Amino acid sequence: MAADIEFNDDELDAAIQKNLKRLTTIFKDIETNKRSLLSKQIENAAYIEAKLEQLKAQLDKAGMTDMGANGQTKKSAEIDAYMNLQKVYIMVIKQLSAVCPTKPKPAKLKGFAQI
Repeated sequence: MAADIEFNDDELDAAIQKNLKRLTTIFKDIETNKRSLLSKQIENAAYIEAKLEQLKAQLDKAGMTDMGANGQTKKSAEIDAYMNLQKVYIMVIKQLSAVCPTKPKPAKLKGFAQI
C-alpha cells in the first residue's frame, strides 16, 4: 500500500529549500513591502511543491487505485491528496503572480510608428 512508503526528512527539506530558492528568484520583482507580506505564501508554495513531488513518487510506486473492502478498486487516498494539493498550489501561484509586476514588452515596431 502506498501509505507505507517513507521519505527521508532531509530529502524533503532539501527539496523545499530548492523550491524556495527558485520561487524567490521568480518573484523577486514584487515590491518590498508586498514581498514581506507574501513571504509566507512563497514558503507555502515551496512546501506544497515538495509534497506534490513526494505524492507523485508514491503514486508512481503504488498506483492510483487501491482495493476496497469488497474487492472493488477505488481511488487511492494519495491521488485525492495530490489533486487537492495541486489545486491549492495553483491558487497560491496565481495569487503570487497577480501581485508580481509585469515587465513591458519591448516595442518592436517603435521605429515603424515614427515613419
